[in-house]
Amino acid sequence: MSPRSTPCLSHCFALYRRPAAARVRELCRSPSAPSLPFITAGGASHERVMRLRDGLRTAMADPDLAGPARRLLLRDIMLLPDSAYETDPRNGAGCAASRLSI
Repeated sequence: MSPRSTPCLSHCFALYRRPAAARVRELCRSPSAPSLPFITAGGASHERVMRLRDGLRTAMADPDLAGPARRLLLRDIMLLPDSAYETDPRNGAGCAASRLSI
């Protein structure tokens, strides 16, 4: 899987956890991203974001959490610049109902 295939990663994770997801059909795609993001409140302070990042790194380094991390398909926590993510809406399919054929 290429690093720009995160939409496929979401589907792969669903298949990993629920084999019945194989019956799911792709209707549209969001813009490409190098990884799935961790998201917090938009108003979170810089200090809170730093504590969350440190907590994630600490959890990933804990050998007792290796099993859960593996089940979540997590190998590492990386900080990527905003520029690593596509922001041009023309690069995604956009899921406007009028464009979907069901």
